[in-house]
Amino acid sequence: MFYLIPLLLLSQKPVLLEGVSAVVGKKIVLVSEVTEKLTIQKTQICGIADSTQRLATFENLWKAALQDEINSVLMEIEAQNHNIYIGPEQIDRTIRMIVKQNRYDSLEQLKALLKEKNYPYLLWRKDIKRQLLVTELVSNVVTTRISVDDEAVKSFYLQKLRAVNAEEKVTLQEIFIKPEAYKKVKASLEKDLKDKTDFDLLIKKYGVRFKSTDGLRTDTTPGTYPPAIDRVLFGKKPAKKNEIIGPFVTEDGVLVLRIMERTESGFEKFEVVKDKLKKELEARMRQKKMAEWVKSLRTKHLVDIRITAPPISLLCK
Repeated sequence: MFYLIPLLLLSQKPVLLEGVSAVVGKKIVLVSEVTEKLTIQKTQICGIADSTQRLATFENLWKAALQDEINSVLMEIEAQNHNIYIGPEQIDRTIRMIVKQNRYDSLEQLKALLKEKNYPYLLWRKDIKRQLLVTELVSNVVTTRISVDDEAVKSFYLQKLRAVNAEEKVTLQEIFIKPEAYKKVKASLEKDLKDKTDFDLLIKKYGVRFKSTDGLRTDTTPGTYPPAIDRVLFGKKPAKKNEIIGPFVTEDGVLVLRIMERTESGFEKFEVVKDKLKKELEARMRQKKMAEWVKSLRTKHLVDIRITAPPISLLCK
């Protein structure tokens, strides 16, 4: 007896239900493990009307989730190699602390909030375990002694101010004397400064660097001048309006400055936020060092990606 098999069934492509997304060392990363990480974004992805955009969004998020899972597995391998273990009791203690710190009525309230965000409790618990594992690895394996001096913190502070165009600024007039000419006029300049000769007359007598502006500079911010001058312009006790400072001997020449106007940044002073910024900078550097360490694990352990992205139908059922 012959049985007829519908041609439709023969023409259908097999649907991927499970598979190996990647091999990491001797461990495997399943498709379902990566898909699970996208549960939180499921509503966002599946709600995209345009199918091309939906697929592109899914593939981008999938690749990011896969890389994150690979990194997590690499760290789990390293933890085993260093006999670092996170047990259920430690996870439970951490969760109780989270409940207490956030003033939830109970663990059930936390679970309900996670459900609202489409974040399965077991996945969240797994992520907590991995966070604890990372903390242990940072403390015991990754070298995290980071030295941050005051100059680095100051530069970090200035970067933040520049990012929002909120630097402290000074408008000033500048006398500039070339090194070879300074020896001839040194005594005269010192006498004129001691006698408090009008600064406009001094400019005409000794010259300026920028003739087009007659020595006027409206663009002076921290870092414009060498550190020795910077400290006088923007230090704890900065030069005041109409104050004349100098002479300053630099590699380029000798400078004498008159403060015309000062514009405060409107942000907290460096000394006020210094300690906070130092901790933030140390955290950034530590995070960078951790990322470099995780990257190095990829050369230490085999990472073989088998599936770059499964069908979106697997997520949007």
